[in-house]
Amino acid sequence: MLLLRPYQSDAISACMKLWQEARVRRLLLAIATGLGKTVIFCHIAKQLNARTLILAHRDELCTQAAQKMQDIWPEASVGIVKADRNQLAAQVIVASVQTLARPERLAQLPQFDLIIIDEAHHAAAKTYREILKALRAWEPGGPLVLGVTATPKRADDLGLDIVFQKVAYNKGLLDGIREGYLADLVGKRIRADIDLSGVRQVAGDYDERQLAQVVNQDAFNRLIVDAYQREAPGRQAVVFTCSIDHAQAVADAFSAAGIRAAHVDGEMAESKRRSVLDDFRQKRVNVLTNCNLLTEGWDEPGIGCIIMARPTRSEGLYQQCVGRGARPFPGKDNCIILDLVGATDNAIVSLPTIFGVRPRDLETKGGSILRATYVGMPHKPSLSVPKKLGVGKVAKWEAEAIDLFGRASMRWLQVDDRALCLLAGESIVFLLADEKGWLAYRVNGDEVEALSDRPLQITYAQGIAEDYVRSVKAHILASKASAWRSRDISPSQIGKLKVYGITPTPGMNQGEASDMITVCEARERLRRVIAVREVAG
Repeated sequence: MLLLRPYQSDAISACMKLWQEARVRRLLLAIATGLGKTVIFCHIAKQLNARTLILAHRDELCTQAAQKMQDIWPEASVGIVKADRNQLAAQVIVASVQTLARPERLAQLPQFDLIIIDEAHHAAAKTYREILKALRAWEPGGPLVLGVTATPKRADDLGLDIVFQKVAYNKGLLDGIREGYLADLVGKRIRADIDLSGVRQVAGDYDERQLAQVVNQDAFNRLIVDAYQREAPGRQAVVFTCSIDHAQAVADAFSAAGIRAAHVDGEMAESKRRSVLDDFRQKRVNVLTNCNLLTEGWDEPGIGCIIMARPTRSEGLYQQCVGRGARPFPGKDNCIILDLVGATDNAIVSLPTIFGVRPRDLETKGGSILRATYVGMPHKPSLSVPKKLGVGKVAKWEAEAIDLFGRASMRWLQVDDRALCLLAGESIVFLLADEKGWLAYRVNGDEVEALSDRPLQITYAQGIAEDYVRSVKAHILASKASAWRSRDISPSQIGKLKVYGITPTPGMNQGEASDMITVCEARERLRRVIAVREVAG
């Protein structure tokens, strides 16, 4: 089973207490991307043993919620209502909002004890409110309502309090980073000489059509490629752009530079889109561009760089985008966030903004600015200018990579092509791949303990393994930033290395020696894990 982390248990307890003691029926959970909000709401449904409706607005979210509910509450039947699927007899129904917007489909639904709204920052929209009204959410004795979102603030300032009565629990992106549950974010701000002051605003953000006219220019797109090549070469990168045309143009610019790139958009056939996403996952494509498609419902933990090539005034949109890179992954030290922003609009949102740091305080608060100047770029481009201006090259760069948050992640080591390991005191924790997913084990001598009872996605298996390390207070040993790692190699380590036939190199420190010893011991213990698995069948 998927064990709960302390904050997940706290979030569940907070909801139960408010429902039972305060008689508050419509609650909101604000949980950052990558911290397991789906796990939380599935456990709540299971704990209540409730007839449950889960509302989602994208096919990917429907699929993910249904799969996770089956993992966490296998005793419950799970059905899907969207398009031509209408599985109304299930105890848990995952439904598409677009499908339920049709009155004849909404009228077929049974009554529910619990309604869960995934990506609940959309819940203030008229469609959602009509669905909730039809299901008696505002009536005495109606269903409990739980909204979950990473971004409770809307750009259009339409308050979520018209749906929800109280925020039951809040766990932000910075909390997750500081506590080691999310990857570090390294922020770099690239200021381009483009003027956004003439771009009108719609619902609290820039008008996308006008924004694309200003931003989708050859020089700016070359700057995106140059920024990647200088600051994040070789990393799996996702670029958020202003329009579908801009996404295609940026992908073309990367390809012209010899970098394997592709774009995805909502107008693609689903099979084609899935093929491109699989190419990115398998690293056949290194840079993936999109416009407003990959902000929700897509989880790819191997992302090492997010490029914000779409200036925005919306904190919610920005958090959704950068959150794609915050998921941890074995061997992933951090995710680099490259901000490409205009020179004239101080209201623009960037990485420091969402953590309460003003852009002008970046250098004093621990960020960095990359300054890029175009030669020949008009200072105030007209909104009607051709999209390809053919202006000059970037003239000057100043860059400094500074970790904004200083969170030390755990040091995963490669044992072989299907196994990773982590030191945990006298034990070694393994992640072992099979054809269905990843399994987590703890091994101490001949003792083997399964930490997961079935194959999981690697991020969940990794989370279970790291949570075990924290629970036995071994995270100091496992942390890649612990002070002991930089000390001179110890006599006992020299002796252990010699047992394995390894001669320490000059200047080797305790961290390097520990890694070598751990991998050697892990290879021996891995045989025990494999033997136990074969016996278990």
